[in-house]
Amino acid sequence: MKIKKILTAGIAISLAACGGGGGGSSVDSYAGVWTGNLFLVSNSCSGDWVDVSPVGYLVNQSGTRVVVNVSSNDVVYEGVLEGDQGFVVGQEAERTVLDNGAICTAQTALRFVGTGGNKAEATDSAEYSCQLRTERFSCRVTYVGEVSRAD
Repeated sequence: MKIKKILTAGIAISLAACGGGGGGSSVDSYAGVWTGNLFLVSNSCSGDWVDVSPVGYLVNQSGTRVVVNVSSNDVVYEGVLEGDQGFVVGQEAERTVLDNGAICTAQTALRFVGTGGNKAEATDSAEYSCQLRTERFSCRVTYVGEVSRAD
């Protein structure tokens, strides 16, 4: 199912290792390559979804602005720091036509909450809004897990 492919491409990623801009002295820096495993915690969408997804994120940061590059599918998520707690980035995906003819868009979000040092809790979620003829429907998939930044 194409919905599954959109989210899987967004969370099951591999990254080229390159650095990122650091924040100022009073701003926490999340720049770097982060890897870990995310676990399926919520799913109202049909289809087969993996229970555990290995992930990697390339985080670039300039002050409070955060950009996460996903090299495996050319996705770039942009957002900002949320105080001293972490950051949230997101993107609205292009329209996708499913096998059954439904037209869907996905609103994706990636949230990092720092747990100290080079560790963070990551939440990767996607909400799909679809229409098939006159019927509208939506669903949501969420993965959560711990990620670590490479030294």
